[in-house]
Amino acid sequence: MDSRYIFIILDETGRILEVNGAAQKAYGYSLEEFLGLTIYDLHAPATTVEIFQHLQQANKGILFETLHRRKDQSTFPVEVAANRFLTGENTLILCIIRDISHRKDRELSLKLSQEELMATIEELSAANEQLVATEEELRHQYDELQRSRDELATLYQQQSDIIEFLPDATFILDREQRVIAWNRAIEEMTGVSKEEIIGRGDYAYSIPFYGQPKPGLVGLFTSNNLEQGQYQKVKRLGNTITAEAFAPALYGGKGAYLQLKTSLLTNAQGETIAAIESIRDITETKLAHKALVESEARFRSLAENAMDMIYRIDFQPIPHFSYINAAAEKITGYRPEEFYNDINVHRRGIHPEDWPLVASVLEGEFNPKATIRWRHQDGHLVWLEVFRVPVYDHAGKLVAIQGIARDINERKKLEEKLLYLSQHDIVTGLHSRSFFEEEMARLEGRASNVGLIMIDLDGLKLINDTFGHKAGDQMLIEVANILRGHFKDNLGLARIGGDEFAILLTNCTKEDLTEHARQIKKLIKQYNNNYPERPPLSLSIGFALREHNEKNMSQLFTEADNSMYREKLHRDTSSRSSIVTAMMKALETRDFITEGHGERMELLLKKVGKRLGLTGSQICDLRLFAQFHDIGKVGIPDKILFKPGPLTEDERKEMQRHSELGYRIAQAAPELLPIADWILKHHEWWNGKGYPLGLKGEEIPLECRILAIADAYDAMCNDRPYRKALPHDTIIQELRRFAGVQFDPQLVELMIEIIEEIHNKEIH
Repeated sequence: MDSRYIFIILDETGRILEVNGAAQKAYGYSLEEFLGLTIYDLHAPATTVEIFQHLQQANKGILFETLHRRKDQSTFPVEVAANRFLTGENTLILCIIRDISHRKDRELSLKLSQEELMATIEELSAANEQLVATEEELRHQYDELQRSRDELATLYQQQSDIIEFLPDATFILDREQRVIAWNRAIEEMTGVSKEEIIGRGDYAYSIPFYGQPKPGLVGLFTSNNLEQGQYQKVKRLGNTITAEAFAPALYGGKGAYLQLKTSLLTNAQGETIAAIESIRDITETKLAHKALVESEARFRSLAENAMDMIYRIDFQPIPHFSYINAAAEKITGYRPEEFYNDINVHRRGIHPEDWPLVASVLEGEFNPKATIRWRHQDGHLVWLEVFRVPVYDHAGKLVAIQGIARDINERKKLEEKLLYLSQHDIVTGLHSRSFFEEEMARLEGRASNVGLIMIDLDGLKLINDTFGHKAGDQMLIEVANILRGHFKDNLGLARIGGDEFAILLTNCTKEDLTEHARQIKKLIKQYNNNYPERPPLSLSIGFALREHNEKNMSQLFTEADNSMYREKLHRDTSSRSSIVTAMMKALETRDFITEGHGERMELLLKKVGKRLGLTGSQICDLRLFAQFHDIGKVGIPDKILFKPGPLTEDERKEMQRHSELGYRIAQAAPELLPIADWILKHHEWWNGKGYPLGLKGEEIPLECRILAIADAYDAMCNDRPYRKALPHDTIIQELRRFAGVQFDPQLVELMIEIIEEIHNKEIH
């Protein structure tokens, strides 16, 4: 930006927020000194009231002249363009300032020159009058006439001498459109000297301005067909025409905006004898005005396209909306025209309970920010966050309010959701631990009896590890529903941990707590009876009572938690065993593979165990292994378990998880703990390419090597979703083909001997 312009940004109070380098140079203050000043510090004392009025009028932009003072207290005249605009939540004032000292000096000089010119013109008029008075007498006297012409030429010369010192660029044309005067100012403006231009015609005076010869403004006097497109703001008053134009050839092709004024000079008979034209460079003013207009247009465009509602209410002469943007219709349901036509639109739209927040502004209780509800034209409520700025006149009277209203419905919904989530458990919908702790704190000082029931869902980790967290979450939901159904007034019911629930009760007795615990166990038993196919629910329950504030709430919690934990220790083993048993039943009801599979495996492994000389207890463990080796399949989805064709790579990996799932289940049940390691390793291959550990050879437990052959044999003997049972000879070939690959080669031959014996017995 041109450094001739001084830029100063103010806040609403006139405090200086930012200046450019031109300001520091013009006033003599450093940037740090400027930031401690206000605009009033820059004004000459006599203009303080004047600048206050100007700043109040800056809403729509104002251009004025005033007197400023420098740091050294010297003063200088300036031209100021001020405009108020909004940025974010702040209202700022941009001042574009130009030092017009030179222009004022020129105006003073021009005034003095014009006075001299007027005096000369008066002399000229007197001379003309004298010439007219003696014209008849000298009509026939050639010498006298020639003398009069010489006098007139002298007057022209005097006039030219006066024009020479005018501050504005000025030239004179004779009646033949030849240049007869070309002052210093126009020499400086065009770079064309008098010697180059005086006496030239054919519109040579236009070339420095437009790059080509063409009629200038004076041509508007002589031609009705002259194109006026190059001129703006053309005005004619008698023998004077004023206009504005852009001269593209000036200043080496940079161009400039000009203010033009041309007048015709006539003699006593009204004949045109010359034309004078003055030219003033108004580029700086034009650019400043253009910047001001563009700035206003830019901010208006921003306002019109803003998502927020932007408005202004003026109170003079009566309250009315002087501006409201297009966003109003989307937010409120009312078009801007409806606001302009009826100030009461907003009175009807604002919720009655929130109207005092608006009305208080008129009573002097101004709050710049407020949250109100608006009744949309279609009936639904809109939450609005309103930011308001008061506008006062020079007497301190409130004359307008400017504001922004933002639709915060989505934010309100989010806040409500966050509040709900902060107080509720996302899985069960019960109150959360934080809410429970707030209730504990609230009840701390109350004198009434307070009871606390603590509940733990047994076996949740086993369910999560086996069936996944979705199944575990479903168990939590079932428990929550049972507790919610029992405790109708569930304000004190909360999930306070992964598998823990708590219920706070007031005005209760120990008998009440005992009865609640009994009823909960009854409901759990009823649920398990109603849904035998689901993993059984098992709860450990403890409780404690605080009477007459004899203990604090923290002690009450510890006592109830200890009570619950003691019950959990007593029944932990049995609860896990019941869950494992339920899993086996679930596997039997949903998995055709186990139908008779366990019994056949037991019989086959018993025969192999005897041939190998295993002890009775080893054979018992081997039979238990045969029965439970596939227990992990309860955690495999049916779509994989029952798929009628080959599994994909991802499905195969999911199926292979059943070894690890079975291992976790067996570890949770004491009766299966001895075979847990076998369940984990029963799909390892002799060549080390099995899963999940990649064991090979005799690293694989003997029981797993035996079961692998027996399991493969039983699978080939029976139908599968993807194939029918294989012939006996084919089965024997397959077992031998995978000896030393999948199976222990020695055990394969032993197994084949036993299989042949069983087969021969069956066919005979």
